[in-house]
Amino acid sequence: MNKMDLSYKTIAKEKGLSLFDMKDMEKAVECNIDAFTGYRLYDVLFKEHNTPEVMRKLWISSLKTLSDAAMIVVDSENINGMAFFLPPGYKGMPIMPYLRSGGLKMPLSTLYPQARYESFCMQMKKRHTGHKSWYLFDLVVRQEKQLQGVAKSMLTPFMEYLDETGQDLYLETHAEKNVPFYNHFGFEVVETGLVPGSDLTHYGMLRRHK
Repeated sequence: MNKMDLSYKTIAKEKGLSLFDMKDMEKAVECNIDAFTGYRLYDVLFKEHNTPEVMRKLWISSLKTLSDAAMIVVDSENINGMAFFLPPGYKGMPIMPYLRSGGLKMPLSTLYPQARYESFCMQMKKRHTGHKSWYLFDLVVRQEKQLQGVAKSMLTPFMEYLDETGQDLYLETHAEKNVPFYNHFGFEVVETGLVPGSDLTHYGMLRRHK
């Protein structure tokens, strides 16, 4: 366990947050697959390969790769929701660890769109944060649990921590209906663009500390 792990545990303990444990991988994967079913970004990136089987490989690889770098918060033991908070300095998913963690098991035709999209995201993020803010990599809630306070239970305590320590939080979304939801938590749209190779709008949003 490295110093960063200990820091995350300290933050979580102080704010009453629960952290993801690798032993709960299956529940975490199922939560992400359920939450993103029908999400258009994945149709753009994976096209005909946007299937539960491929999404399972995606999330296993992502969770394994991010487990050491991110503060991964869960709402409960059942994992109805997850929030991935990456600390300042994050510049994108490390390619080799991602591939070694299962990325190579995904259809080869999906790897370039993923890499191109990652670069697009990081360039926009850098323009508005200089990679000096925290990054909400993903916020996921099972569809049947949405609008029941699950997201708020994970976001609010961590944003209190950011306000106390004078830090900002950046995120992106691809659903216009999500923008007012994030506005409610203090996020503002700082830039929009089109996801490469599509007509899908990408919203870069920033919450400045209070």
